[in-house]
Amino acid sequence: MGSFRQHITCSTITGVGVGAVAFHFGFSPPECLVAVGLCSVAGMLPDIDSNTSKSFRKCLYVVAGLGAILIVSRLWHLGFGTGLAISCGAFAFIGIRFGIGTFIKKYTVHRGMIHSVPVAVLCGQFLFFVVSGTIEERLIKSAALTVGFLSHLVLDEIYSIGSSKFINKKRSFGTALKWTNPKKKGLVTALYLVIFCLACAIVREYSCELALK
Repeated sequence: MGSFRQHITCSTITGVGVGAVAFHFGFSPPECLVAVGLCSVAGMLPDIDSNTSKSFRKCLYVVAGLGAILIVSRLWHLGFGTGLAISCGAFAFIGIRFGIGTFIKKYTVHRGMIHSVPVAVLCGQFLFFVVSGTIEERLIKSAALTVGFLSHLVLDEIYSIGSSKFINKKRSFGTALKWTNPKKKGLVTALYLVIFCLACAIVREYSCELALK
């Protein structure tokens, strides 16, 4: 698998590409920079299931910090007071750091379902509902996060191919860029059900926004 630095480098370069595409389609430079940053940070998110304490702590603090910032920004955008927004952000940080973090540490394994395409999509969908901006800006930010997440999985698969005179697949091949897990059929079914429900909610919100224009 790629190192922490390699994943960040890859996702950052990918993020620059996403930002360039967003700029081409008329998004403002600040929004394009946000997309670049989200894509870059997303390159480390899959390793939140890491079996090494150092990598786990790094990813968890990044997720908790990013979640808190996005929630504060979203609440401000919706017109909530500064005190309430900051308080919710603080609670979000604590909840992610100690609640979700403990759950992930206890019930997940490295290269499990967190290293998968559907989870990459799910992360992007969740971001759509907590990030601020117009619906188009929220969509491009969600896409940037998903693409950055996927860049990590792709790089892991590249490093799972041995370097020799012949192409040799390591035991880790196929454990990152996957769509399902035969051993966790119930979990996978629930995951796809959540993705479907969130997709319907996003399409409905987008349709309502278009109808108002």
